[in-house]
Amino acid sequence: MKKSLVINFIIVISLFITSCGGKVETPVVTSWKVYHDRFFGTELKYPENWMFSTDSKKIKIYSSQDVADKFYELYSVGSVSGTPTGVEIEYGSSTFKDSKISTLDEYKSSEAASWAGITFSENKKAYLEKKDAIEFTFQAQAGQNAKLQVRQIICVSDSTFYYLKYSGFNDYYEAYTSIFDSIVSSVILPRPKIKGKEIDESLPSEYFTTYDDEYFNLSHPDNFQPNFPTKKGETIYSVELIGYRQDCTILLDVLPAKDLTLEKVFDQNKNKYNTTSSSEITIGGNNAKVLTYSPVKNIERKVYFIVKNNKFYRIFVTWFKPMSKDFVPAFDKSIKSLTIK
Repeated sequence: MKKSLVINFIIVISLFITSCGGKVETPVVTSWKVYHDRFFGTELKYPENWMFSTDSKKIKIYSSQDVADKFYELYSVGSVSGTPTGVEIEYGSSTFKDSKISTLDEYKSSEAASWAGITFSENKKAYLEKKDAIEFTFQAQAGQNAKLQVRQIICVSDSTFYYLKYSGFNDYYEAYTSIFDSIVSSVILPRPKIKGKEIDESLPSEYFTTYDDEYFNLSHPDNFQPNFPTKKGETIYSVELIGYRQDCTILLDVLPAKDLTLEKVFDQNKNKYNTTSSSEITIGGNNAKVLTYSPVKNIERKVYFIVKNNKFYRIFVTWFKPMSKDFVPAFDKSIKSLTIK
């Protein structure tokens, strides 16, 4: 899509309109997903129920499928019919070599050239994961009842431009700004490659990221990815964090506590395991009981039990025993970070 073709049509009309409809309320996001690119090592979080698409160069996130359709209409036709709602968030990168430019000002100039006839704001100082960045905005008429506003943040890391672009129709741009700010603060850029240093991807990364949902958040090595096993029995929620080795994982289940205390829940479950030891600890200000056992030869496992808000949190931490020194410290760090909502 050639943006200049789109904008050449748009600028014929006035740049400003009054948005239609009542006041747009800022949505409450109770659960987030994390996008993590294992090859490039970059990530960000986004609302769990939003639409997500990706290709090799960028990802796009929409507040709904209808919004995605409207942005497709804008980019392909040059204007939007009706009164569009919602926002689009785009995150991508471009190397100096591919862009044939090497400064932030040059990048902004190339963006402005593609949006022919539109005036960009002055640069504002910004950051992406503590890296110096520039931020600028612009707005345009996108249809009879559609004002488009865009905010873009760009930084440079290892001869590559990384950008985060926020586009919204009408009053949705302002109403959803706090969500975009949360996404900006979650961005993790690729780690610089250290010459001569080989990284064993089968081991937990030294860099941690956070898994966040409506029940809890938990930090974990950024080369471990969330998977969602089929829920069994009365399980309310289940997520498993898995890296390269399938025998070294963290599995967290949420079940109804049925008004039982931690002691009662533990007593009902402890005989299910061939326990070698047990203990009591505190995790995130919550009392927890822990037992250790070996489900099969050379595999060690700890099971943590926590009761809060009439829910029973059961955490299985499993590792390959000969590699305990590689996995246990990282897993212990993860468990200590657990915050139950």
